[in-house]
Amino acid sequence: MRFVLAGATHIGRHLITPILKSDNELVVVAKSGELCRVLLKRYKGLMVVNGDWTNQEILRKAGAEQADVLIAATESDGANIIITELAKTLFGIPSVIAFVNNPSNVKVAKRSGADVVICPIQQAIALFEAHLRRVGVTTLVHKEEENYKAVEFTIMPHSPLVGKRIGELRTPKKMPNRSCEERS
Repeated sequence: MRFVLAGATHIGRHLITPILKSDNELVVVAKSGELCRVLLKRYKGLMVVNGDWTNQEILRKAGAEQADVLIAATESDGANIIITELAKTLFGIPSVIAFVNNPSNVKVAKRSGADVVICPIQQAIALFEAHLRRVGVTTLVHKEEENYKAVEFTIMPHSPLVGKRIGELRTPKKMPNRSCEERS
């Protein structure tokens, strides 16, 4: 498969090795000339294009027209959203993965055409909240746009829930819908 990775700093750099290990073709687009030189030294055979990720000609030079997957992993949510739109509307890339830092940008990235949106902050909050509850809650499926979440949890041996059937449990008729901003 052919990957184009826009951004190779904070998160993007950590994606390079797994992509290359799977025998995929990878082109990295980096804004910094110095970063391009570092990447070329560190990863033998890596293709690197120096330029602005949001520029159509730079993405074209990186081979976006032949890409199977584009990953927008710059440090800017705005840039990642623009890259996502270009990837889908201009280049018709089948699979677009967008990283966003701000949880409120998840929906915007999806509307811009991202097939997968990864928000490390949102994932960290979910893990943190599960740890605070100390009951081993794991989110199995979360579809925010449909207000749906399926979770798996462990009941501790001393819990009053032990031995009860699901139908016997008192559960809220409607779960509160809280955004990340309300949790802070």
